Amino acid sequence: MTIADVVASTGSMIVVSNRLPFVLIRDKDGKLKRRASAGGLVTAVAPVVINGNGLWVGWPGIHLEDPNEPIPESDPTDITPTAGLKSDKIDFVLTDAKALELMGEEEEFEHHRANRIRLRIQIVYTKLNYC
Repeated sequence: MTIADVVASTGSMIVVSNRLPFVLIRDKDGKLKRRASAGGLVTAVAPVVINGNGLWVGWPGIHLEDPNEPIPESDPTDITPTAGLKSDKIDFVLTDAKALELMGEEEEFEHHRANRIRLRIQIVYTKLNYC
């Protein structure tokens, strides 16, 4: 199987990682913007997710007060591997108040975040199977 075969696959890939393949930041006007993340996983896997109509689940890189705040589309001039990843193909895990309390206690923080990601996977799985 070649890379072209994988990218041309008819199946959908769901990536669940600690972070989204980009970081969300706020500009001076308070609007969310995407900033590309560097890394091998993003560079290798993003084209497969994009071309295979997949989904990426992870933490957006910042705390969002409003869980319904939409993730922006990528900038039209963006040429990074994630530029084609549409916002409706992203599901994010928010950092909740409990996680913020545990920030100094690494083991408890990671355990808490892993549980939240596990719950999010169950929600995504349900969406994919019953929608």
